[in-house]
Amino acid sequence: MLFLKGTDISIPQGESETIRIELTDELGQQIPLVSGDVVYLSVNLNPEKNGYLFQKKETQFNNGIAYIPIRTEDTINARLRTYKYDIRITFASNPAEFVTIIKESDFTIIQAVTKDVGD
Repeated sequence: MLFLKGTDISIPQGESETIRIELTDELGQQIPLVSGDVVYLSVNLNPEKNGYLFQKKETQFNNGIAYIPIRTEDTINARLRTYKYDIRITFASNPAEFVTIIKESDFTIIQAVTKDVGD
């Protein structure tokens, strides 16, 4: 289970989860993501250095909403610690420009209690 406090995320090591990204305007009306838009989720230890724990790029949208999967393999070998993440979008209308919708925030890998779910 993913835990969210403000924009900070905690997830047990090795768990899968999906992050839902839906854009709205100041009136709460949806701004749908469309073909050609790209949503990036980047997680790394130090944003000032190259290299990611993992990075996701989503280009397919369901009713204008992005669903970014975090898979077991993204976190299973990660050290238990706090990393940094952000979510950025390039829009089809201006692909040379990034818009950061979640600025640098904490992404913490926490200890999973259950280690093996086998028989």
